[in-house]
Amino acid sequence: MFFIEEYRLYSLITLDNTIIYDGRIITAIGGIPTYIYVFFFSFRTILQKGVERLKKGTLIGNIWGLFSLACFVFFMVISWIIPLGLMALDYTLCDEEGDVPGLYYASKPEICKTIVSKP
Repeated sequence: MFFIEEYRLYSLITLDNTIIYDGRIITAIGGIPTYIYVFFFSFRTILQKGVERLKKGTLIGNIWGLFSLACFVFFMVISWIIPLGLMALDYTLCDEEGDVPGLYYASKPEICKTIVSKP
């Protein structure tokens, strides 16, 4: 499954005749720092003595929290801008209502007819 996601990003970077693009991939990449932040925050909470509220945050925790939030927002905005960029580069969204999911962009509308969705 990871290979499929990596291939989708590769086709977007190389701008082939057919591009497989799903905005969730870009947003998930932007969420990686948040996952790291939550992991270390949970680890710190588990190591704390007793059941009480954390008294104060650490400097690195505050910086990493802001960084992870900024990354997530940045990649979320990028995931909305990429389809607009593909349309500006004259790529066509293939078959929005047919058998092929709306993840495929092609440089020519004729190429859309050759794409077959896999069950």
